[in-house]
Amino acid sequence: MLAADIVSRILGPVYIVVALGLLIQPDIYRKMMQDFMKQPALCYIGGLLALIIGVLILTFHADWTATWHVVVTIIGWLACLKGVALLVFPKSILRLWQPYLKNEGLLRVSGVGALLLGLFLTVMGFGWA
Repeated sequence: MLAADIVSRILGPVYIVVALGLLIQPDIYRKMMQDFMKQPALCYIGGLLALIIGVLILTFHADWTATWHVVVTIIGWLACLKGVALLVFPKSILRLWQPYLKNEGLLRVSGVGALLLGLFLTVMGFGWA
């Protein structure tokens, strides 16, 4: 089994569950984001976790071939970038998140995007396609 399959089998269901929570309870997720933004320690831990997850993904899978596996590589790089940004430029990144707190449409679009990504990763990771 390829590393991309393992990562997809893990991340796919996680994205699906988070997306469902975001779509079903957007007010709770908005409140969590507000609380996250007020706590520097949470921003630090979130950045550290994102960076660690990104580095782990890229350590075991960094494939730029024209297959679906490239999605896993992109997720790894985006996680690294998010982690670095939260650790190095936390205030700037938190300012970028402000529109999500004010616009429920953006939260819903994010939820739909996460749901589609989760479904894709799950289907491809388990070989159901």
